[in-house]
Amino acid sequence: MNRAQSLRIAGLAGILGVAVLRAMVLIEPRVWFDVDPAVDAMALLAVGQAFSHALDLVLLLASALALFGEVRAGRGIRTGLVLLALLPTPVIVWHGLDGESGNMFRAGTWLSAMLAFVALGHLVRERRMRVVAVSVLSGLMIALAGRGFVQVFVEHPATVAMYRETRDAFLANRGWTADSSAALTYERRLLQPEATGWFGLSNPFSTLMGAGAIALGALAIFARRALQSGSTLLLAIGCAACATLLAINFGKGAIGATAIAGMVLAYALRRHQPPRASLALLLCAAVLVAVFVRGVVGTRIGELSLLFRSFYLEAGWNMLSHSGNAMLGVGADGVQELFSSAKPAICPEDVQSLHSMFADWIVALGVSAVAWVALICAGFWRPLASGGLREDLRDGLREGLRDEHSDADTNMDPRRMAFSIALGAGVLSMLIQMTVESPTVDVSWFILRAIGVVAFTAFAAVAAEACEAIGVRTLAAIAFAMAVLVLIHAQIELVAWSPGSCVIALCLVATGSAFGYGRETPSARVYSSFARALGLLAALQLAFSCVQSFAREDRVAQAAALLTPLARANDAANNESNSAANSAANSAALHMQAADILAQDDWISARWVGEAAVRQYAAAALITSASTTSSAGNAALNRAWSLADERSRRGLLSPLLVADIAMLRMRLERKGERSELEIRACLDVVERAARTHPWNARRAIDLGMAHEMAHEMAHEMTLDKMPLELVGDRSVAVAAYEHALEINAKLSLDPLAQLSTREVDFVRSAIKRLESARMKE
Repeated sequence: MNRAQSLRIAGLAGILGVAVLRAMVLIEPRVWFDVDPAVDAMALLAVGQAFSHALDLVLLLASALALFGEVRAGRGIRTGLVLLALLPTPVIVWHGLDGESGNMFRAGTWLSAMLAFVALGHLVRERRMRVVAVSVLSGLMIALAGRGFVQVFVEHPATVAMYRETRDAFLANRGWTADSSAALTYERRLLQPEATGWFGLSNPFSTLMGAGAIALGALAIFARRALQSGSTLLLAIGCAACATLLAINFGKGAIGATAIAGMVLAYALRRHQPPRASLALLLCAAVLVAVFVRGVVGTRIGELSLLFRSFYLEAGWNMLSHSGNAMLGVGADGVQELFSSAKPAICPEDVQSLHSMFADWIVALGVSAVAWVALICAGFWRPLASGGLREDLRDGLREGLRDEHSDADTNMDPRRMAFSIALGAGVLSMLIQMTVESPTVDVSWFILRAIGVVAFTAFAAVAAEACEAIGVRTLAAIAFAMAVLVLIHAQIELVAWSPGSCVIALCLVATGSAFGYGRETPSARVYSSFARALGLLAALQLAFSCVQSFAREDRVAQAAALLTPLARANDAANNESNSAANSAANSAALHMQAADILAQDDWISARWVGEAAVRQYAAAALITSASTTSSAGNAALNRAWSLADERSRRGLLSPLLVADIAMLRMRLERKGERSELEIRACLDVVERAARTHPWNARRAIDLGMAHEMAHEMAHEMTLDKMPLELVGDRSVAVAAYEHALEINAKLSLDPLAQLSTREVDFVRSAIKRLESARMKE
């Protein structure tokens, strides 16, 4: 095996290995303070941002090795496509340095996945590389399917039973009432049996189950004559397993995309000549047109899925056109904050993603992301490539290139390669899972994970044997059908947005792509120079983010360690009021210490960490507000307010959280906690939150309550001679309450997004009370 082939195989193994790890290990942007550690002593059973950035670096390196190997093998790469993949790098780096760690967490994965798409698209021009890629990815679906069956038939019933036993305590710990929309929405999702794999989302999982059903079913049918009956049966069972989970999740988009992919496969095989790969782009365009038409039709028909997608796209357009974000975008993690002000009034949802691959990229990264859209189009513009030796040689000669891969291929056994990659990645993922999920590891856990790894490797080997047995055109058609499925569903779901599914989704797309051969030209050399510079910049930023995230996670873990004893002590009975007071004082002190750790402002600080610090100060204030010593409560509340105000001025804190702290200050003031409360400042931030979330009924209620409380406090504090607009206006409060009812009426598309009956009654009684008081005046 020559050096070029070694580089190509190393690149292929690295790309597929990272795809497997991301699919089989749960990755979350934060493993602590998603829930207060004082309430739940266990971290999320997931790896964090540092591990994610490390995977991005490995994927970037593997892609570079693959591309370099293609060049060394004389196969010719299209350097313009490499440049397109790396073109958004400066924008990603710019967003990654703004204090919002989620921007780099998502965009870094997108960037490395796009370069992997280009590298794998070049590799699979050779049939044996395509065999390995298709077989490993198909085998991975079986590991995911096994996890899905355990979730649906074992974990879900146990989780529901536990929730029903501890429902009251669970809701109380989160401050939810039983009839609140938050509680009802949570219960609706909890009671629905869904397979999510390690993605935490059912829709990306359903996409992969559809791809698995297509690939394994097609291999079982077309390779049945060349395989032993046991191997054919194994592939058929795998197809049935994937199809069953697809039906259980009942994602209409995934089922529809799978059906279309099946028809595309049949169409591609019936034609005498391979169809143009641009068929995939036409189908994507058709899906987007369907979403647009559904938005035009509006509420005149009852279908909601596509209607909500049209709302998301409309909001994305508003973000770019009305906020001056068209050039640089809003950041990969910036959609949720702007969505509330950009969405239509009748949209009942607030989302993090626009549920459309192209829209998510463009809104997040602005004009630069058009390069990625163009890259996908370039990968599906030529006639569908077969990936066979004869076709590769013919294309290479036509481009004036020498063909060396025929000699290099002789030492590579696709079946052995697929087996090795699957086994290595599967065992590594199991070891990582064992470390992350150590609190839940037992004999049954180990047995289930071992079965998953064995099934993964066995199916990968059998799929590789089947791929080798079928014709080159059939293999290309199967890969193309999977790519079509992913591209179609990615236009209406989070398949390419989620860091867990993004890499495997783009790998599936790459295996069905039709990349041509590049030639050494002056322009290609210029493109190559720019691509190298951008690649180096991307690697440096990812390395910095990895180190930064590791240090940040260590700091956050230190803060969490102070609070977890409180969660463990929650079940202990308090026998005497004196001991209860001591417990409260100790609890408040621990919250303050944790907040002090989180509030440090240095190179590893991040927006979400600052928000966690503010919440811990607020928790300390709430704990001490009921005690006889109010000075500690005032100190904690003042620190929460000071930190929230300072960070919000720098754009490093959500205006909603600042408004929550303002409301807390005003409520404690009403209880007699006399402090130097700046009434106007509190009203300003509450009004700002209501403006930035104009279709949020609860923010309108907060605005009404703030003006009402401010008006009452003005008289209690002998400020009644101050201008009315400074101390709170009852007429503004009434208008805010009435606006809340108007907003609530518009959210009828999802009753669970509306105010509860208790909240509506509160608003109406407040309006009645204020109008009565105004008439008496």
